[in-house]
Amino acid sequence: MADEKQQSTQPVAAQKQKKKNLLRQPAVFVNHGAGPMPYLQHIGSKNQRMDQSMILESIDGLKTIIEQHKPSAICVISAHWEEAQPTVMYHESPPLFFDYYRFPKESYELKYGAKCDLQLTEKLVKLLEKGGFENVKREKKRGWDHGVFIPLIIARGQADIPLIQCSLMAVTEQNKQRTSKAHLRMGAMLSSLRSEGVMLIASGMSFHNFQRDKAALAKSMAFNDWLSAVVTRNDANSVLQLMNWFEAPNALYCHAREEHLLPLHVCFGSGFAIEEMDAIFKEYDESQKGKSATAKETNAKKSTEKSDAKKESDVIV
Repeated sequence: MADEKQQSTQPVAAQKQKKKNLLRQPAVFVNHGAGPMPYLQHIGSKNQRMDQSMILESIDGLKTIIEQHKPSAICVISAHWEEAQPTVMYHESPPLFFDYYRFPKESYELKYGAKCDLQLTEKLVKLLEKGGFENVKREKKRGWDHGVFIPLIIARGQADIPLIQCSLMAVTEQNKQRTSKAHLRMGAMLSSLRSEGVMLIASGMSFHNFQRDKAALAKSMAFNDWLSAVVTRNDANSVLQLMNWFEAPNALYCHAREEHLLPLHVCFGSGFAIEEMDAIFKEYDESQKGKSATAKETNAKKSTEKSDAKKESDVIV
């Protein structure tokens, strides 16, 4: 009887767990730290070179979120994977890609056996293509980079949640607004995955500058305060502020090259449907055209007034 009762309740429990997994999952931005240093500090290694306490706090927060929300899969956007066009991981059992150099031997002996969900990856490809990215590439050789495995080996060491990963678009052009806009749109394309049990993890850093000076902490805090205020508001104005992030206090000091910030754009963008995101950008573009037209009219008027004044002075003379 006890066995019969247990068997009859298992499907109900499974259904409840499935329903819980399908509640809209959060999008989380995590600081992944300096190479393998967070992990070395986590295990108490004697080879630890720098304090990563703040990074470990961020990763501990990720661990709690994963435990609370129990995602059926995780989609990772890492600062350490850029491609000319959006590219997805397409390897059922990706190896680890040790994309850091001159660290202790133990840093290259880590293992993280998370599987890549190829069926979910195909859905990711369709969402990206539907959103306007043509010819999304499937990467079959690359492994999980340290922006993926370092935070997750600490936050979810059992590697029991399947992963999918999409690259950033390479930061090559000088038009920072266009680059940030593209990544906000990418996030919006992935929005529906969060309603299907998929947690989005954006792995980057809010400050990434190796050329630091004595004012680095103050400059970093000013930018971080601005960033926190923006991302905690889920509105159109916040989208536009992130699009123009380079105008924020000390922004270009904190991110001379923005690859470590762009995962946050994807993360934030996932809070909007792609139709909503495009409507925000359309309204912004139209307002900019209006301002440009008004500026041209004003300049033309000023030019005419100067010309008339010159003619009048010529007559007087």
